[in-house]
Amino acid sequence: ENFASLIKYQVQRVSRLLVEGRELLKFLPNSLKLQINMNIKDDEAILSKIEEENFNVLRNRPKLRRIDFLKLFFNSLLIRSK
Repeated sequence: ENFASLIKYQVQRVSRLLVEGRELLKFLPNSLKLQINMNIKDDEAILSKIEEENFNVLRNRPKLRRIDFLKLFFNSLLIRSK
């Protein structure tokens, strides 16, 4: 229970940092935007998986599937083109 509370706190903290970090994308050259945006989206997806498992990362390790990576990649391309 304490461990899950700690993980929940860390997930919330990292989520806030990712939101703040996304604001920096507009200052990056186009050559870096896609890569950094992909990293942010990957991290958000992992955090979402952790939440889905009720923060019990010891029982089930959060993993992204191929389809998850494809969705993240195409979403990043759409954002880059805006």
